[in-house]
Amino acid sequence: MSIVRAKTNPYGPATLDIQLEQGADFRLKFKVKDKNTGDPLPLTGAVFVCHMQSSTPVTSCVNFTVEETDLANGEFNVVFPAASTLLAPFLNLPLPDDVRPIAPDKYPMGGWILHWTLGGVTTRYVEGTVYLDRDPCLM
Repeated sequence: MSIVRAKTNPYGPATLDIQLEQGADFRLKFKVKDKNTGDPLPLTGAVFVCHMQSSTPVTSCVNFTVEETDLANGEFNVVFPAASTLLAPFLNLPLPDDVRPIAPDKYPMGGWILHWTLGGVTTRYVEGTVYLDRDPCLM
């Protein structure tokens, strides 16, 4: 798992491009803070949605898991298990032209978003591109 690019935006969600490594667990920890005070933003009671809309080879949605670690202090993890990188839509990818691993920023899988609803207000927190670091030996 790695972050390919990150950019904060003064208005709207941050942009966070991530890389999934085929056959490896993905876990990304978030600590959300109030942008005005810098204090942890309490998210107790929030309902999270996190998914990727793949565009290769066909459009489909893939859900990420959100682990609520310490919502009172704005902490949670976004998780994608290794076994899921071996299922559709990752399983249905065309074979690379050669067996060398493809550079992570050369194989975009689609876009992803993370948002939550709290107190009737939905906040889109992060969006970006998902790249796949393919392992030809696992295909």
